[in-house]
Amino acid sequence: MEAHFSQSIVRWHDAFNDHVGAGTAMNLPFLVLAATVPQFVISTALHGVALCVSVPQAERSLNHMHAEWARSVLGIRGHRQGGWQALVACCGWPQRLGTCMLGEAIMLEARMMLLPPTNPARMLLLFARNSFLPCWATAVMDLRVRLGNLPDIRRWLGDEMAEAASLDPAVRRNSLRRFRTTIVSPSLTQYDHTAFEAAGANADWPVCEFLHTPCDFPMLLLEANFSSTQWKSLRVWALVRATGCWPLPLFGMTELQRVLDFCPLCGASLADLCHILQLCSGTESMRKELFCVTSSWSQFRSLLFQGHPVPDECNGLELRVIYIASVFELAVSALLTGVTPNDVSELIAGAADLAGTGR
Repeated sequence: MEAHFSQSIVRWHDAFNDHVGAGTAMNLPFLVLAATVPQFVISTALHGVALCVSVPQAERSLNHMHAEWARSVLGIRGHRQGGWQALVACCGWPQRLGTCMLGEAIMLEARMMLLPPTNPARMLLLFARNSFLPCWATAVMDLRVRLGNLPDIRRWLGDEMAEAASLDPAVRRNSLRRFRTTIVSPSLTQYDHTAFEAAGANADWPVCEFLHTPCDFPMLLLEANFSSTQWKSLRVWALVRATGCWPLPLFGMTELQRVLDFCPLCGASLADLCHILQLCSGTESMRKELFCVTSSWSQFRSLLFQGHPVPDECNGLELRVIYIASVFELAVSALLTGVTPNDVSELIAGAADLAGTGR
């Protein structure tokens, strides 16, 4: 089964890379690209993954791969910064990849349990469950216990309805659909939400202050008629929000850092997000023009990143998104050229003085 799981991983990787390649060729905005991943990548590669639930570390491996996909969509492929809960949530993916596998395994067991009594697959499943030997069947039983002691589908339906489902395909399909929507899906949602809260509580960037649910996708943004520059600004904002880092890779640089050795705008040492966004003299005029600056960094941080942005009536970005993108564009420009806005102002003033004296 390990070989089958390895093949599934390769298939998913290939599907995702092909999808990203096609989306990039069409200049799809990053959120549009993210929104199409569940339908065009995950759903097409689910076949057979239910059998992998008994593979050691399979769930963890899939969740790790899912976070890598989110990094790729956000423009930081290959970087380690950013917890999975923030990355996946910012892409709007409603379920972790590992959780998708768990759901498929439970539903495969349910389909087998509702087959006719003489069906070989059902007979084999019952034999494996009663043997208590480590196998796929016992792994699914343990999984249902881990998800809140979920009943198997026959116990949930009752003997009479279960027998009817075994004999009538239409009743079987309806029973499976109700079992998924009533029992399985809510349990998986709660499972992911619990993991989301636990991961957020341990993060060094307080992402759970900004994201209240594992799926934090702003659907209204998909309908916005943003320009390519506006989409880039939104991507900068989303990356900073998800990682708490300077979004240097989005400006052609390689590093994704939490703290710079010095601020490229004012020269202060150890410039983190608090410095560049709230304290830096190089961004003070912008900051005062757009916000009534609050007294603490935690308050100002919440103002900048709480909830998701929505476009205005004219398809414009929120001021906080514009501010974040503008600050880092200004800072990166100074970092690359070594010229700060203060230097430019001094040069202009000096040129004016020279013109006034005629020298």
